[in-house]
Amino acid sequence: YFWVDGPGYSVTGQQACVLARDMVDTFRNISMGMDRRGTFYFTHSGTILKLLTFLRINQDDSTLRSDNVMEMMTRSWRTSTMGPFGANVAFVLEKCEEEQGVVWRVGLWVNEVLTIIPGCEEVWCRMEEFLQIFPEIENCDFD
Repeated sequence: YFWVDGPGYSVTGQQACVLARDMVDTFRNISMGMDRRGTFYFTHSGTILKLLTFLRINQDDSTLRSDNVMEMMTRSWRTSTMGPFGANVAFVLEKCEEEQGVVWRVGLWVNEVLTIIPGCEEVWCRMEEFLQIFPEIENCDFD
């Protein structure tokens, strides 16, 4: 799974860019007044793992190889916890009234656990910050 659905190859996570793009487009539409309560996708664990790879969830400093087995015993990337039977990912858009006005924030749940998005300063990531962390979402050029 590490090499097929995980961070072993950079192209693996890039495949899930379109999923993140759809989420951003939906959230932008909602922030502009479109009445929508949710978008739901159902898929296999491989797609969920690719999305988590794109989001850099549980990324390690080293790749999983045969010559670093002992080093990787405490790795973060574990399909048994990230992609178990019944795995799920949810993005939630939160409208916050703050001193500077309305601020839109993104929350990420992985297997029903609120999860900080790597690179965000807070668990609820400002939409502008999210887009700065993942600028490739604007293009998703996978050709």
